[in-house]
Amino acid sequence: NGVDVERYRPVDASGQAALRARLGWPRGLAFLYVGRFAPEKRLDAFLRVFAAAVLGGGPAPGGGAKTPAPACARASAFCVFVGAGPEEPLVRAEAELLGIRDRVRFLPPTGDIHRLYAAADIFVLPSISEGLSNALLEAMASGLAIFASRVGGTKEAVADGRSGLLFDPEDARDPGVQLDKFFSHPELCRGLGRAAREDAVRGYALDSVAERYVELYG
Repeated sequence: NGVDVERYRPVDASGQAALRARLGWPRGLAFLYVGRFAPEKRLDAFLRVFAAAVLGGGPAPGGGAKTPAPACARASAFCVFVGAGPEEPLVRAEAELLGIRDRVRFLPPTGDIHRLYAAADIFVLPSISEGLSNALLEAMASGLAIFASRVGGTKEAVADGRSGLLFDPEDARDPGVQLDKFFSHPELCRGLGRAAREDAVRGYALDSVAERYVELYG
C-alpha cells in the first residue's frame, strides 16, 4: 500500500489549534480511530483500557502502584471515532457504561479525513487481526504517534518504541501498560509522531511504492 504524503502531512501547533477550533474539539491529548466498527477492531476493549488510564491512573509497568502522571494530561484526554459499522451501538454503549461518554466523539466517514488526522495526536488501531491498514499509513504520514496491536501488517509498518507503541492484543495487561506511557511521558507523543512521518515518507510514499511495483513487474 502507498499513501499520498502531501495530502496527509502534519501541521504545526498553531495549525492544529485552528483545526480543533473549527472542529469543536477541546484541548488535550486526542486519540483517533478511523475505520469500520467491526468485532475484530476491538474498539470496546480499547475504551476499557482508555477509561482505566484516564479515570483510574493506569497500571504501573512491572506491577505495583498506579503510575503517576500530570493530572491535566489524563483529565483532558479524549477519543474520536470516525466510521460506521455494526459494532457502533456497542461501542457507544460501552462509553456510557464506563462513564466516559463526554470523552468520546463519534463522526461519520468524511472526505476531509486529512484534517482530522492533522488535528489529532495519537492514532489507535487495536485490532485482533489486521492487514496493512490504509488508515494507519495516512496517520503515520500525518505525523501521529501510533498506539496499536502487534499484528499483521501493523507490526511491519510501525517500529515499536520509535514510531509508535505496540501491544499484545491477547495480553490483558499489556495494552494498559503501553497506553499509560503517553500520560506518564508527555514528550513521547511528539517524538513518535515525527518518526512515524519519516517512516511513511521513506517507505510508503506513492512514488516510491510505484517504483517498487515497476521493479517487481517491469
